[in-house]
Amino acid sequence: MGRMTEEWLEDQDCGWRKSDKHVCPRCVDDDYLRKLVRDDLSACACDYCGRRSRSPIAASVNVLLEAIYPTVNAYFNEPNDAGVPFDEGEYFVEPWSIEEIFESFCLEERPELLQDLVYADAYDDGRAPAADGHWASSHEHDLMMGSWQHFAHTVKHETRFHFANMPPSESGEPGDINICNWLPTLAKQLRPMVVTLPVGTEVFRARVRWPKEHWSPTADQLTAPPPAKMKAGRMNPAGIRYLYTAFDRLTAMREVGVDRSTVDPVYVASFNLTRPLQVVDLTKAVRLPSVFDLAQKGRRERALFHYGFVREVSKRVVKDDLEHLSYVPTQVVCEYLAQVFNTTSGERLVGLIYPSSVHKGGRNLVVFPSQEGLNEGFHGATFNGATRRRLKRAAATA
Repeated sequence: MGRMTEEWLEDQDCGWRKSDKHVCPRCVDDDYLRKLVRDDLSACACDYCGRRSRSPIAASVNVLLEAIYPTVNAYFNEPNDAGVPFDEGEYFVEPWSIEEIFESFCLEERPELLQDLVYADAYDDGRAPAADGHWASSHEHDLMMGSWQHFAHTVKHETRFHFANMPPSESGEPGDINICNWLPTLAKQLRPMVVTLPVGTEVFRARVRWPKEHWSPTADQLTAPPPAKMKAGRMNPAGIRYLYTAFDRLTAMREVGVDRSTVDPVYVASFNLTRPLQVVDLTKAVRLPSVFDLAQKGRRERALFHYGFVREVSKRVVKDDLEHLSYVPTQVVCEYLAQVFNTTSGERLVGLIYPSSVHKGGRNLVVFPSQEGLNEGFHGATFNGATRRRLKRAAATA
């Protein structure tokens, strides 16, 4: 067997052709790939930007290929090897070109470098999306999101309180989560999001005094309504008091529909925490490892699910006669967090921080009812007074 044949077989084995070029860290955009280059400098010139030095400033492009193409193989596979059905001269799933795959990875490098990375592909016929090598399998975050969608559909349209006799989701994949285990599985995912809000934390709640209403901005008017008047909200069922607040005045006003055209009086109440509160913070930053860092693939999958889940539970809901149905899944989740979930110290959670759906960058805090009496109070969130506000002034001082 000749050397050319051996090299061709090696390329087919790993899925990419070796390169004799060198690249410097400045020519690589992805942080993880840039670190690989920086840690393996071996040449004194970069073939892409032309920079030269007496000491090594560039690494072999093979350093990149050794990270990029195993990642390609982890997410895609040759259609035949992936088991893609073939009928009448076409695959059931159209193969992706390497350019499309790189685009899905958000691989954005210098045009010359990207061209060489594309040229290194040993498979000219494309690859099919495949998890664990099979076209019909799903990655962990897709399974988790699919299980959440199944859970949400079930509690909205099939059953709300008893899951024991519910069939599994339609996908039937090995990683599917039985609906009875969904809430404990979600709680495990959320455990790293538990934070403690310190004493003295200030939060805000707004209320508009509409025409023909006559009330004073006192604590009983600006805290949560009494149970008989408590409407269903994003996190609470009708009749169960949750205290909705925001971390700034502007977000609090936006949450009750105040805009620059609002002419009716708007009162913004301030609340201070008189004791530390342990809450789940869905706005807490979660590091998303590079797709090319396969050693961190599990962490990346969990991070992708986290961000997808947060988008789902905080998305804007159209106000119509059925909007309460859209809130049912998050209501069930919150009731589980309030009454079942325990922190690592054995304490109950007392609230949830989530992004505002109506004010970009705004953060909301919903405080669960106190366990001493579900309708009696809100864990030391104490009314601290209220002021009348207009949106323009609030935007400048919030």
